[in-house]
Amino acid sequence: MENTGSNKRRESRVPDHHIVRVRQIPLSPKNKWDACIIKNASKTGILFYSSIHYEPGSEVEVKISNPILLEDIACHAVVARCFALAEMESMYGVALEFADMSLSDKEAFEKMIELFLKKKKKEEDA
Repeated sequence: MENTGSNKRRESRVPDHHIVRVRQIPLSPKNKWDACIIKNASKTGILFYSSIHYEPGSEVEVKISNPILLEDIACHAVVARCFALAEMESMYGVALEFADMSLSDKEAFEKMIELFLKKKKKEEDA
């Protein structure tokens, strides 16, 4: 999600405080859905907070809910990083990079990000 060594992001981030459901792959009865709130999102991935530590490099199934979207977006993603949150005990920041998303879900998600970016720019210009 971030370019290593340069602290420059490939895509603009927008705050997105909507629900994301995540579960680890391979799917098994013990890998239940983890419902979390998205901290921010870009066209290539999301950052959310969770009480579960996700191993970097592991694959997860993702479902994103947002009132702008007609249906939940479903995809697979790879855990780019997972870090302990200093301000919250036993909580982690989890950065996911999308790996497999249908064309229709990708277009819907990118449209949502573009709407948030336009709103953000409008607020900054005001």
